[in-house]
Amino acid sequence: MAEINYYDGDLSEALSTLDGIMARLAKAPPAVRGEVLAEAEKKLKEVIDLKKGYTLALRQVTDREEIKVFREKNDVYAARVEELTREVKWAKSETERNGLFGDAKVNAAKMPTGNREMLGKAQEIQTKTEMSLKNTQKMVEASKDVALATGEVLREQRNQINAITEEVMRMDDGLARANKLLRTFGRRMATDRVILVFTFFVFAGVAGIIIYSELNPDQTTFYVPDQVKPPDPNAAINATSTFLNSTLK
Repeated sequence: MAEINYYDGDLSEALSTLDGIMARLAKAPPAVRGEVLAEAEKKLKEVIDLKKGYTLALRQVTDREEIKVFREKNDVYAARVEELTREVKWAKSETERNGLFGDAKVNAAKMPTGNREMLGKAQEIQTKTEMSLKNTQKMVEASKDVALATGEVLREQRNQINAITEEVMRMDDGLARANKLLRTFGRRMATDRVILVFTFFVFAGVAGIIIYSELNPDQTTFYVPDQVKPPDPNAAINATSTFLNSTLK
């Protein structure tokens, strides 16, 4: 949040300064028009760099309301930078077309002729150098802030990747345990099926022995208790007849 506020303030200030330079350029006499144009080009480069830093800082904003506000400002800044870029290019082409660059008379008129004028020119160059150094220092500080923000984002992404990796490992462990349980359940099912098959064979054998014993009453191969033998139909009929006769008498 502090970073984008920094870029917001600096970019707004730089745009206002460039507007002032362009206003001076429109009224500048031919003798100084080239110098003012060079100042405008330099300030435009600074504005473009600040605009890039603003766009990068905007990506770090997480609050939705703040994102909306700063995006609207970003659109305004982008349109203004594009407009000023066109104005500077047009002014440069007009200046070059009018032959203001490289004109011998203008250069001769601009050459200092006295000690006072030379000192003034040296002071002006020193002032511009100091401004350039300050701007460079600002850009270095801005680059440091961007680097720190980028490093923080990378650390957060690395932590997220580590968390995802741990989650994947836990899922792998869960899948391995589930696979092991399925294999155990499969083995138990196979064992249960074997037991059922053997049980079926036992019951089938017992039923076969009983049927064999019934069909062959005199057999002595298998011992079949009377309790499991089916009743003799003739004996059942005789018993029923006897019961009915005794009842009717």
